[in-house]
Amino acid sequence: MKEGKWIKCNERLPDLEGTDEYKISGRVLGFGSEGVHRFETYQIVRLHGDNKFYTDEDVCMQITHWMPLPEKPEEYKR
Repeated sequence: MKEGKWIKCNERLPDLEGTDEYKISGRVLGFGSEGVHRFETYQIVRLHGDNKFYTDEDVCMQITHWMPLPEKPEEYKR
């Protein structure tokens, strides 16, 4: 998949991994809008098995588009 391309959530969601009881995606960059005033936000999120996006702090976000994160720098790859 090409990096840097926004994907609409109504077209495709990130792949989920894990057990049947608890599935979660890898981290992605999400874009969406929150609240009555449609405050735009960019967040690092994961898709959970309930088809909702959450931050690492377990805050549910209204994400409309997402994209994969870039690769780690070479010196941090194992």
